[in-house]
Amino acid sequence: MKKVLVLVGEHMSANGICADAVMQELKSNGCEVDLITNQEYQVPKFEKNNGIKIKRIKPRLTYRMDSWCTNNKVPMSRILSKISYLLNKAKLFISIPTWPLVSPLYSYRFYKAAKSAYIRNEYDCIISVYTQIDTVIAGYLIKRKYPNVKFVPYFLDSLSGGIGPKIFSRNWTIRRGMKWERRLLKYADKIIMMESSRKHHEVFSKSESYFPRIKFLDIPLLTQKHEVEGTSEILEKDKINLVYVGSLPHHIRNPQYLLEIFKRLRIKDCVLTIIGTSTCNNMLENYQNESKKNKIVIINKIPHEEALKVLKNADVLINIGNNINSMVPSKIFEYMSIGKPIISTYPIEDEPSKKYLKDYPLSLLVKEDWNWIDKNVVKVENFIKDSRNHRVATEDLMVKMYRNTPQSFVEEIKKVFR
Repeated sequence: MKKVLVLVGEHMSANGICADAVMQELKSNGCEVDLITNQEYQVPKFEKNNGIKIKRIKPRLTYRMDSWCTNNKVPMSRILSKISYLLNKAKLFISIPTWPLVSPLYSYRFYKAAKSAYIRNEYDCIISVYTQIDTVIAGYLIKRKYPNVKFVPYFLDSLSGGIGPKIFSRNWTIRRGMKWERRLLKYADKIIMMESSRKHHEVFSKSESYFPRIKFLDIPLLTQKHEVEGTSEILEKDKINLVYVGSLPHHIRNPQYLLEIFKRLRIKDCVLTIIGTSTCNNMLENYQNESKKNKIVIINKIPHEEALKVLKNADVLINIGNNINSMVPSKIFEYMSIGKPIISTYPIEDEPSKKYLKDYPLSLLVKEDWNWIDKNVVKVENFIKDSRNHRVATEDLMVKMYRNTPQSFVEEIKKVFR
């Protein structure tokens, strides 16, 4: 039995959900899996969940402050949230010479916990999930100290090809990211990156010594989820429930076009439920007030298991396209796993969800063109009427989109041990 240690920064995130999928697949293939991750608000430091032993470490100070504010809606939380924002900005400014390393103490906590775990268990493999850089630094240091362990950085987001702080130019972000990649990847036994970053690395990394060890896979969330049990109390019965689950960073994912379409729908008894964090709360609330015929419900982040129940009980699932062509929203693969109809907007022609959803039989792709808003309203209405009671069997999709399954990741890990 191979023993695997996984390092994940924010376990309660899209990347954490991806990590859970591959950890469960590793487990089902006979591996013993341990996890080191952030200690979330009022969550135990040690726990065993679904057969995986979890050790949680103290997150960065601003992360802890934000978590406290999210979970304590008192007057003090507003003040503390502003202090956290200013501290984070100051920390980012101070760390310009070392970015994306922002908190060396946080990185050290990951390394210290991983080293302690390795001394006890002598893992066969350590998997560092990026983002954040701290997990990759910890894995690199463990590999350097204990050369026998297999080290696999898992880039669910791109480092040199990703997004840096607004104050940095694109070229600066690429150069800084590549500097860290050269340092941290030289001891890696295999490097898993996303297909969306392939073009970037073929241009910028092809001459690097680590490039032959890169394997391009994809977001590993295409699984069988029809077995999700239970109903959700969130959705209204006897209504046509449209559901969006995920974050809404306004500068990347603008919901205005979708909200305008929903407001104009002539179908009665529709409810649009939006679940997750947002940077455009005022816009959401304005549309919530303006939508007279059909209701808009806004809910903060909920546990992943509860979110799956909501998706299972929805009639139509909503995706809002990104305006960055290299950022594939992981939610679409969970959507497809559920097998429900999907409506997806796209603000740019090469929006990254499109190529996947084109292969999904129950999808409607809507271009965010304000000149076509009335025609798109009709298209959405017809799609809802025609598709809401239909389902897609995912077995064929899982063959066609194999790189989006957790099995594809585990097969690459097996090769490391050969």
